[in-house]
Amino acid sequence: MGVVHHAVHVQWLGNARSDWCRSLGLPYTKLEDQGWWLAVRECSVVYEAPAHHDECVDVKLWLTSRTSTRMRHSYVLQVDDRVIARAHTELVCLNRNWRPSPIPPALLELIPECGHTST
Repeated sequence: MGVVHHAVHVQWLGNARSDWCRSLGLPYTKLEDQGWWLAVRECSVVYEAPAHHDECVDVKLWLTSRTSTRMRHSYVLQVDDRVIARAHTELVCLNRNWRPSPIPPALLELIPECGHTST
């Protein structure tokens, strides 16, 4: 069985963040429609084991910190009970002019406390 390319893991992180926004009741597309973007400022992945084609990868994420304009998430990627990677991202909120901007109140109201895990 072939091994999944390492760049796919970063794609899985993005999918998990989109799912996270949707689970909060504010799909990412709605944020964009309102003129807000959450841009990746930093991304770090530590690979612990290979992921193989046709394996189901579960991505758990949680918010680790937040400022007025930024959010940091941590992730654990697993296949069954086997951890294949751990990751961190920092997102910065951008407005219509592509400038850092405070996280919109509509999202702030929905964000859980830091440390709450989502799948």
